[in-house]
Amino acid sequence: MAVERPPRAAVTPEAELLCVSCRRRIEPARTERVRMAAAAVRDWPAVVKGAVAHAIVPAVHRQLAEAACAPEEIEREMGRLARGIALRNVALTRALVMALRRLAAAGVRAMPIKGPALAITAYGDLAFRQFNDLDVVVPRDHLTTAIETLAADGWRTGVRLDAGQEAALFGADYHAVLVNDAEGCTLELHWTLERPHASANFDAEWCWAHVRKVQLGGLGAETLAPEGAVLYLCAHGAKHLWCQLRWVCDLAEVAESAPIDWGCVMREARALHVQRMLSLGLRLAHRLCDAAMPRSVLAELSYDDVVGDLEVEAEARIARADGLPTTAETATIVGYQWRARDRARDRARFAADLLFSPQLPDVAAVRLPAGMRLAYYGLRPARLAVKLLRQLAR
Repeated sequence: MAVERPPRAAVTPEAELLCVSCRRRIEPARTERVRMAAAAVRDWPAVVKGAVAHAIVPAVHRQLAEAACAPEEIEREMGRLARGIALRNVALTRALVMALRRLAAAGVRAMPIKGPALAITAYGDLAFRQFNDLDVVVPRDHLTTAIETLAADGWRTGVRLDAGQEAALFGADYHAVLVNDAEGCTLELHWTLERPHASANFDAEWCWAHVRKVQLGGLGAETLAPEGAVLYLCAHGAKHLWCQLRWVCDLAEVAESAPIDWGCVMREARALHVQRMLSLGLRLAHRLCDAAMPRSVLAELSYDDVVGDLEVEAEARIARADGLPTTAETATIVGYQWRARDRARDRARFAADLLFSPQLPDVAAVRLPAGMRLAYYGLRPARLAVKLLRQLAR
């Protein structure tokens, strides 16, 4: 049943300034709003700290410079941070292009998501989106080839696994983390966008059916099409409790960067059973980042008490700017992800995945032959039980 939209959570002047200055586009009306918000700020170091925590330094620096409303020392500090991010982005993009070229030469189809690809397609400039690692999707049957190929460029798995451990992990998880010490970064090699047992929503087939072309450092590559990116970013934000304003900005920029077939987005959301995640993400983008989208889209979004609660909680966490949830907040994380799912069936799959599907710490703890990989599904609940007992003992 539809409910009245809740009021926005009360925010500090510093948090309000971050919300109005987190977009890349310079507009007279926005510049005036930035000046008005800045006039109420009393703790400018908190603005810098918040911009760093929310990973929106480039946009905030640009808006504050245009409005000429920040103290001189704050302007210098934001400029220093923004230049460092721009240089880092260039270095990460170079590493990504080299990895993509290496994979293409080995006959591995590869699709970069988020990171540099999103910076180019949604922001129009590598310098205006912060990212700390790289994400690449490859077909599941090319995963081993991809890992071996990238090893030639210094990419290594953080934990060495034997064949049995890899079989268990690759069958239950959705990505492997590679580290390159020379480049000083990590690369998440995905074979699907979500854990396969947690939800059947974003499977490998769906991912490769929603692609577009993008130019990265002179290299033609594939990435998610705008319609696919909207749905994925909504699911990704809900997974992380929408605790960073950057993810809301990403969604707002994608929504405005290219013509979007919103009818397709709505149909896909219904088919994938992610209407609640879509509604939550788009409403946050509209409320916090002034994302422009048709009124008909906003009117069609599903909205109930659950979405309202999730929205208020996300806004409160963004206002606190206290970073990503920690392992101490496991109950909060699981509860949020549980409520963000549309159907009881999806919540049951989520719970089963959480309790039984092996993750890296589970398979790294014990070496079993490849033929016994199903035993890891029994090891997972046993390890969780031991962990819980230790926490209770403390």
